[in-house]
Amino acid sequence: MRRKNLLRLMPFLVLCYFVNHIARSSIRVAGPNGMNDALGLPSTMFGMASGVFFMGLL
Repeated sequence: MRRKNLLRLMPFLVLCYFVNHIARSSIRVAGPNGMNDALGLPSTMFGMASGVFFMGLL
C-alpha cells in the first residue's frame, strides 16, 4: 500500500520541484534586468515575491 502511494506521488513531487526551480531561476534573472521597473515593484515587494519561490526549498 505504501509503495503504491509513493509511486503515484513521486512523479508529481518531482514535477513540482522542477517548476519551482524554473520559477526561481526566472525571477532571479528578471528582477535586476528591468522587471521591477516595468511592474513598479519596490525592492521590498520584489524580495517578498522572490522569497515565496525560495521557501519551496525548505
